[in-house]
Amino acid sequence: MSDFIRKQKKKYKRLKSCYCPALGETVYFTSDGMNHLLYKNRRPRSVNERYYRLGLIRYIILTIKKSKSINCRKKRGLVTYSIEYNFNSFTIKIIILKEKNRYIFLSIMKKK
Repeated sequence: MSDFIRKQKKKYKRLKSCYCPALGETVYFTSDGMNHLLYKNRRPRSVNERYYRLGLIRYIILTIKKSKSINCRKKRGLVTYSIEYNFNSFTIKIIILKEKNRYIFLSIMKKK
C-alpha cells in the first residue's frame, strides 16, 4: 500500500460525524465508506480511481455541511441520498446511505 493511501486512510479515520442541514440528520463515517472508496462490487478499484477518490476526502465535511440540494434514490431496498456542493471550479457530489435510522457516508466524486 502506498504512503498516499495510508495517509488518506488516517485522514478518513479522523473524520467525526457531522450534521447535514440538507438531510436534517447527522452523517456518520464508518468503514463502509472507506471500503467503497477502495473497492467496487468487492473488487479493488483501479489505482487511478483509488487516488482520485481518496484525494477528495478533504472536501467531505465542507460538502456535507454546506450542501443545499438533496436527491433521494431507492433501489433494491436501499435508500441513498446524493448531496452536492459547488466549489469555485468544480462540484463535489457525496452519496449517503440510510441504514436503519443512521445516515452513513458512502462515496464522493466530482460531478461531471
